[in-house]
Amino acid sequence: MSQNETPDGDSTSVRFSNRRLARKKALLWSLAAVGCVVAGMVIGGGVVFLHYGHRGPPPRPKSEEIRDRIMARLDKAVGLTPDEKADCQEIIARHMEEIDRIREESSAILRGRFGAMRDEVGVVIGPERREKWEAEIRKFFSPAGTGKEAEGPRRRPPPQ
Repeated sequence: MSQNETPDGDSTSVRFSNRRLARKKALLWSLAAVGCVVAGMVIGGGVVFLHYGHRGPPPRPKSEEIRDRIMARLDKAVGLTPDEKADCQEIIARHMEEIDRIREESSAILRGRFGAMRDEVGVVIGPERREKWEAEIRKFFSPAGTGKEAEGPRRRPPPQ
């Protein structure tokens, strides 16, 4: 038995080459998986961009529109009587008011959090660069990426 052979006659170089091959296969499968994830993200981002363009997602519908849609779908699905319609409209209106209140409260909390974050970052980056950063934030919240202030309602309010 030579120095490179195992008791069953296999060569150690063969064992090492099998390990290398297994490692290469594992690496290739890992790279393929990462490639698939990245390709999915790129394709998904492209589809979203093509659908919305640079304008961003459409604005959220108003509560009245949502109530009307819910009522229309409910009536179409189950065929409400006039009394049932009146009762359901009252129930939906009451709950939509509560949902609107929760949205307003959470929006105020989020604006406060974003404002606090902006202030803390401003302390770190200094006054000159803070002005540049705030200009960049205003550009981000401008309509259709024009970099100009919105004349009408904004896509979403900038954080305060």
